[in-house]
Amino acid sequence: MVFTNFHYSLSKIFLRVTSFFILSFCIFCVAGCLAQEMPRETVRKLMQNKPGWLRGSPLVQATGNVEPLVFVRRRGHAMSHFRTLQKESGKDYATAKEAWLDRFSDETIKQQKEYGNTFWLNHLHKGLGLEAEREDREQLITFVPRLHKSGIRVAGYLGSNLIPETFFLENPGAEEWLSAYEYWGKPVHYTTQYFRRRVYFAHPEYIAFHKKVLQMGIEEYDLDGIWFDNCSSINRPECTNHPLAEEHFREFLRNKYTPEKLKERLGFSDMRYVQPPPDLANIGGQERFQVFYDPLIQEWIDFRCQNLSDYVKEMAGTIRTLDPDVAVILKGTFGGDNDAWKDGYDFARMLPYADVMGFEGGHGAGIDENGSVISNIRIYKMARMYDVQLFNRRGGPAGQGFTPLTVPTSLAFGIQSVGPASEKADVLPKNLEYIKFFHKHFKHYQYADNIADVAILRSFASMAYNNFTAHESTILFEQVLIQAKIPFDIIFDEHLKDLSKYKVLVLANQESLSDEQCEIIREFVKQGGGVVATDRTSLFDEWRRRRPRFGLQDLFQAEIPPIAHRGQLPVLTPGIREENRFGKGRAVYISRIIPSVPRRPDEFMRGRFWALPKNWEELVDAMRWAANGKFSVGVDAPLTVLAEFQIQKKLDKRLVHLVNYNVEKEPVVENIEIDMAVPSNKKIKHVFQVSADEDRVHNLAFEQEGDRVFVKVPLLKTYSIIVIR
Repeated sequence: MVFTNFHYSLSKIFLRVTSFFILSFCIFCVAGCLAQEMPRETVRKLMQNKPGWLRGSPLVQATGNVEPLVFVRRRGHAMSHFRTLQKESGKDYATAKEAWLDRFSDETIKQQKEYGNTFWLNHLHKGLGLEAEREDREQLITFVPRLHKSGIRVAGYLGSNLIPETFFLENPGAEEWLSAYEYWGKPVHYTTQYFRRRVYFAHPEYIAFHKKVLQMGIEEYDLDGIWFDNCSSINRPECTNHPLAEEHFREFLRNKYTPEKLKERLGFSDMRYVQPPPDLANIGGQERFQVFYDPLIQEWIDFRCQNLSDYVKEMAGTIRTLDPDVAVILKGTFGGDNDAWKDGYDFARMLPYADVMGFEGGHGAGIDENGSVISNIRIYKMARMYDVQLFNRRGGPAGQGFTPLTVPTSLAFGIQSVGPASEKADVLPKNLEYIKFFHKHFKHYQYADNIADVAILRSFASMAYNNFTAHESTILFEQVLIQAKIPFDIIFDEHLKDLSKYKVLVLANQESLSDEQCEIIREFVKQGGGVVATDRTSLFDEWRRRRPRFGLQDLFQAEIPPIAHRGQLPVLTPGIREENRFGKGRAVYISRIIPSVPRRPDEFMRGRFWALPKNWEELVDAMRWAANGKFSVGVDAPLTVLAEFQIQKKLDKRLVHLVNYNVEKEPVVENIEIDMAVPSNKKIKHVFQVSADEDRVHNLAFEQEGDRVFVKVPLLKTYSIIVIR
């Protein structure tokens, strides 16, 4: 929807005036959010109210322009930076500056509007200094109003590194912000760009500087969002080599535990001489650390995750207080590694402070040479649990690594968002068709909630203190849920408090569970829920201390594994399956998820290992038995057809998104059957199929029997929505 500058200005003024009154009490309580820390719960409540513009229309990201010209020149190979733009526009630029300025032209805006893009990411501060970048940044003064006039929202890119060559000229004391030298005595810099130095992001002066940049972007340039770059790489162990990090770690331990609890945890209670552990990857290789049983290493992992979360919380609170209609956008990655250890990144502590997540890297969408279905569906599921939209920037800003299935996957599994559509010539035309489809059929995406009967848990202690096997089991079980088309959510520790919407809870090698968590799970089953657990689930507590038997032994009735040597995992007897009725519910224990693709003990669980496990059918059967009845929806289709299930409650509509991941080898899938639960007191009136592959609606035959409706989809090409109402 195009809006005028006049109406846009009025709306922004209204929002800022009303936000003053709405947030004044909150600001009073925290004594000024721009100067002091805001309580976590306060910011989480603020974040529950999403900027209205995010959900009012399709959110489609353009490739944008995050690099100031001064940075492009400093980095070198300036002309190659614009090769994508040159191919797209057909222009032959005489200079790098001419190419860079063309990104701000009316012609570029018109083209992005024609593409269907509604969101532009632009440089705000890269790291060279506010004055060093001012000339380039001033383009925003006229560019932002022109984008707004065309109905395109604008976010400012905030870099995560500093470039001392210019930044220190403006900020002489900023040298104290830098991360100290890494393990081998080298400066901590960004990838191969040695001139970009890492900082300790929790330094109070660095935080104050970033708050100043936020205020500038929102008040001076009227930005609609702030994009925090590289959140998943600024907290790696080498980045926390800083004296303040050491003191912050000690404070963390003192605040987390009483002296008595510290003595139980570490053997002593005086933290004055506690030092963070070294960068373990540099002192023997990751293969030495199958699990982390050292309590200080465990606490260091937890501290780093909380420290980054608190930084993001401060940024989010500042933005919400300055203008509640400005979006908080975090960039992260996911690929099967132990993110908590490697990157100090815990999705469950980051996503509550985000409106949108920019997702770069990871895995494309398709089928690999092993026949594995590779997708980023897991990160969509994680984001949805916190009502966070997602930009899939697979491969890089220009869309390198996009496949023909990237955008359909975003449409099917995301929340009203796509981006950025690749500008590569081989996939651009088809992506533009999908974006046009998104705009035309937006009513089928807006305010749609996920349907889920199964929850699969990613507990922090289980996933953070085990580098490999917990990730292997969890990812493989998630793969079964994805390809078997069982409606599911990915949940985290905090979601255990309310499992009422689920029929089955999956605990795939969730080995480290607290007594409290075990009791919650036990009560869930007692009240009629189902549990499917595998491997060493509940054999350890939240500090990864071995229990004499499973913490959920009364549910499992399973054989207790023998005691293992220090640092090794207890050996499980393969082939065990135990079914048990407990209270009103059911529990199944399976001793092992059997991978189809062999993995070395020291390899992270990345995409090439994501093939369905050998005993996937046993896992599906276990979930069905534990559910003690049908799931809300079932789809009879090949394993390479993926599905997402949603409901629009206000419109009384149910939606089934279908994506054919094997479209290259099987361009048409015929006679897909859907069996979906519906209210028995309501009669289904209409079922139809809207397809991105052809611009027309197909009415579908259906039968309703009580509280189930049966639909046959004659034909699926790449992507379709089945609408039931």
